[in-house]
Amino acid sequence: MSFKNSHFRWIFLYLLTFILWAIYRFFEQFPTWVDEMIFKPVLKFAPIIYTVFILEKKGWVSLGFSQKNLWTNIFLGIGLGLALIIIRIIAKDFVSGDLTINPLNLTYAGFVVAAVTATVVGFLEETIFRGYFFQRIYLSGQSEASANIISSMLSAIAHLPLSVFLLQFSGNLSFYFTQALLMSMLFAFVFARRKSIFVSITAHAIWNFSNYLVV
Repeated sequence: MSFKNSHFRWIFLYLLTFILWAIYRFFEQFPTWVDEMIFKPVLKFAPIIYTVFILEKKGWVSLGFSQKNLWTNIFLGIGLGLALIIIRIIAKDFVSGDLTINPLNLTYAGFVVAAVTATVVGFLEETIFRGYFFQRIYLSGQSEASANIISSMLSAIAHLPLSVFLLQFSGNLSFYFTQALLMSMLFAFVFARRKSIFVSITAHAIWNFSNYLVV
């Protein structure tokens, strides 16, 4: 099977990036911003970009970076991100009653770093999982629903090295996985409707930043 011509190129890419990231997560000792802004682009993003630009000879548009209705899509992403934060606050405060504000006691500078990190993560993960995997699986002959479920499962599984090796979740692992899966499915659904990656990038970035605000 030729890697260059195969419709299953995405399987190889996913296994490669997952293994590289899992190994890094097992051994890493760096701050979060170093993980997300240095090592994730190298280990997970670079192979995707190489494949798209060198092997497929395509560009950013093939990853969903459409300028059509750009600001509308960004504002929709802001609205979606804020809606997700409201749901989080309601669930934590009114349901469980254990809402914590600024859990890491970040300073102003800390929040700036957190905002930049959250934006970078939103850009990287949405480009990888919605822009590349969702679209390539869909184009390989799967239905939109199947492509959504498969790519969302891949996205949720990709979060396991973080939850196992760094956050050391145990009883909450299934909840964390389900949350990542459902959010990925939501982002893929919106991406399929809008034909633009900017909605999910914006919403994802806002959601990530909310992890520093409330927990």
